[in-house]
Amino acid sequence: MKTRAAVRVLITAFSIAVSSTVWSAPHGFVMSAGVDDEAIANGYYATIDPLNQRTTQADFLEVNGFNDPVNEVVVAKGHFNDGDLQFFRVIKMVEDKRPGYEENYAFSTGNYLTEADALAEVNSVSLVNMEFSPGPNDDRITKFYIYDEGSDTRRISTIFDETNTQLYLPAACYSCHGGDDDEETASPDGYNEGSGETNSSFLAFDVRTMKFFGTSKASLEAAFKKLNQGVLQTDPTKATKKLIKGLYGGSGLPRSTQDVNYIPSSWAGEEELYSDVIVPTCLSCHTTSDSKILRLAWWKNNPKSLREVIFHERLMPDSLPAYNRFWNETNQHEIVLDALNRFEAP
Repeated sequence: MKTRAAVRVLITAFSIAVSSTVWSAPHGFVMSAGVDDEAIANGYYATIDPLNQRTTQADFLEVNGFNDPVNEVVVAKGHFNDGDLQFFRVIKMVEDKRPGYEENYAFSTGNYLTEADALAEVNSVSLVNMEFSPGPNDDRITKFYIYDEGSDTRRISTIFDETNTQLYLPAACYSCHGGDDDEETASPDGYNEGSGETNSSFLAFDVRTMKFFGTSKASLEAAFKKLNQGVLQTDPTKATKKLIKGLYGGSGLPRSTQDVNYIPSSWAGEEELYSDVIVPTCLSCHTTSDSKILRLAWWKNNPKSLREVIFHERLMPDSLPAYNRFWNETNQHEIVLDALNRFEAP
């Protein structure tokens, strides 16, 4: 059974320790939008893939035209996703140009523990794929698929961090990709009344939330731009559109590389808060859900609410690496506390 807000305070607390500092997390991670179970996950797959055409990673690639010469496969691999889950990544995208499949997009994301494994595409931790294509009601929707790290067999759950918590589809993806359905239990009518809709969306590829080691940022910039151009065609949120346009210099994306110094003009006077906290820890996920956090005016008007969520309930950040970074590895929590004190001052 799905539990939304309550799940964040009912899950057994555990501690994260870095150096001599310990902050207790009174919630599970990557659960801000709730949790699903095995029955719901199976019902979700039955709804979005009723003919079982994507039961393996190889099937997913074939169905979505990755193997068809008419399609270009855009590949970016070897970068480190530092913003939330902290995996080395292999991202592949296809804009399907086959007759009858036009305007479909598919992304395959391989998660790896080392850069060498990512570059060789071996020993993946998980394969987490997204597809933007017609759903049961013929309207294009975002769909999620998870595949086994060894056999490429489709899975209904995955583990994102060392807490070893099995997170079931589709809610496993909501914390980062958004989603606001109210599926409580598996339904004979199919997921979300048979629509398969999760109201989720694709994330921007922002190099400021990544790290680069042997694989240089420069070598991936062209691929990242194509990936972001693809994201813009998948009905992303307004916040995601704004972010991508900001990174590439405005409408039409005139820049060939991302502007790593980009700060929305609305954040004037609070550049440190935006650059040192919002970008590395909040931006990725909040572009798809609860995007009011990305507006300085909302911060200034709601400092008490932010203080409650962040400092009292400690419900954010929602991923283990981001939580650890915010509380134990950097002064991000101090920057936020200073800002809230100023915003609350008469």
